[in-house]
Amino acid sequence: MFDVYVSFAGWIVVCVSCLPFPLLRISNNTTNTDKCFVDLPLVDIGLPNSIMAVTFAELFGFVTPLTIVLYCSWRTILSLKEPDHTCHDLGEKRKALKMILTCAVVFLVCFAPYHLSFPLDFLVKANKIESCSQRKTIKTFHSVAICLASMNSCLDPVIYYFTTDEFKRRLSRQDVHDSIELQIYGNKVLLKKECDIEF
Repeated sequence: MFDVYVSFAGWIVVCVSCLPFPLLRISNNTTNTDKCFVDLPLVDIGLPNSIMAVTFAELFGFVTPLTIVLYCSWRTILSLKEPDHTCHDLGEKRKALKMILTCAVVFLVCFAPYHLSFPLDFLVKANKIESCSQRKTIKTFHSVAICLASMNSCLDPVIYYFTTDEFKRRLSRQDVHDSIELQIYGNKVLLKKECDIEF
């Protein structure tokens, strides 16, 4: 039950951290054209407040999760490296270490670029950066960073599949189970049709 409370608290923190950004968007559509949410202009709250909002978002949206991921990965790696007389399968430990390190690297690769570009993009949308070349570079980099961040949810299952045999076994067992159930259902339907024809 403690895990549920921790997860719930994490979701609350993330949701509260994200609230300022939809609230700061200007949704007045004077040109009668469709716009993506990320392209909506921002309310001018002044440079000090903008810096404070970005700092708040980065602290709770990236720095805190990154610290938790790195700390948990480090503690897990230390635990796996401890001598354990009850476990002699070094191969399983190596696979676990590989999965932990891979997940940490993917987290950094996917989210670090976004959170590096996010403050700059925020300043561009708040019209605090006026140079056209800088604005164009930041917008391009931010778009690529968003794509990388979105890829994280796609890469995690792939990592689990290629780094854990248990994940593969469960997936294979589920496929076999579904195939057997489908075959049984098909046999029942076929048998019923044969009985209907006979009678």
